[in-house]
Amino acid sequence: MNASAATAVLLTALKTFLRSTAGLALAIALGGDHTITLALLRACAKAHGPVGLVHFDAHPDFSPLPAEDPPYD
Repeated sequence: MNASAATAVLLTALKTFLRSTAGLALAIALGGDHTITLALLRACAKAHGPVGLVHFDAHPDFSPLPAEDPPYD
């Protein structure tokens, strides 16, 4: 799947998700390192009560790659 098609799939899924959560408090945080996650969750919980988390990590450091394709060239 090319980047354009993947973006379209992601946007469709996000729109579906947002429609299904209409009326609920929803926070989306993009960027930053992993040290900010706990602070964001605590702030949301303080304002809205119990929270859930869906975390996407786009870094390749947890995916096995072939030896001939080093991840940080």
